[in-house]
Amino acid sequence: AGGDRACAGKESQTSPVRRADGALDYNTGKAVLKLLQDTCRYKGKTVIVITHNQALTAMADRIITVKSGTIVSMVKNEHIVRVEEIEW
Repeated sequence: AGGDRACAGKESQTSPVRRADGALDYNTGKAVLKLLQDTCRYKGKTVIVITHNQALTAMADRIITVKSGTIVSMVKNEHIVRVEEIEW
């Protein structure tokens, strides 16, 4: 979409990804999320997933809840689940 950009060919600690699971069929969305989780785990990269899908919070190291543009909570996830185990 219009102003979206992605890092390509650069080694950086973060790469913007917009709507990682949006507008994709279930299996493709799950494959993309697995790729992002693996990138975080095995390459030491920071991955930020912004979603309305509460089921996806299970895959996160940290869960930040935003309401009306304000952070209302930030918690460490003590029970991280692999994407393959998440159903939505």
